[in-house]
Amino acid sequence: MAQCSPGDQVVCRIKDNAIVSAYEDKWQDECIFDIISLYEEGYMVYVPTDMSIKDYIYITKSNYKRFNADKRFIDSSAAYITDYKIIRIFKKLDGIRCMKCDNFYDMATANQPDGKLICWNCLHYPSWR
Repeated sequence: MAQCSPGDQVVCRIKDNAIVSAYEDKWQDECIFDIISLYEEGYMVYVPTDMSIKDYIYITKSNYKRFNADKRFIDSSAAYITDYKIIRIFKKLDGIRCMKCDNFYDMATANQPDGKLICWNCLHYPSWR
C-alpha cells in the first residue's frame, strides 16, 4: 500500500467521468484529489462540487464515521480509490506558520487553544519583528 495519509494529494486518471487504473491506456484527464481518510484497503478522496465522478459517495452525518472522515466533510462527495489508481502522491507539508510573524516551522504543531501557533520568539519577545 502506498504511504498516503489524510491531507496528502494524489493524481488520478479520469475516463468517462470515472477514476480509472493508473495503467489505463486511453484516459481523458489527470486530476488532483485530496485524501480525506484511510478506508479498508484504500483511501477516500474528496470530490469537488464542480467535478462529476461516477460511483461517488455522499458523506452525511449518519455515515461519516463509517468512512473515517472528519466532520468537516459532512455534505460533501467522496470517492474510494486504491493504490492502483494513484499516479503520483504529493505529501502535505508537515508544520505550521506562526500567526504573528508568518514564519513556517517544520514539524511544529499548534500551541494555542484555537489551533494556531505562536513561535517562541513571538511569545517571549513580542517586538522582535
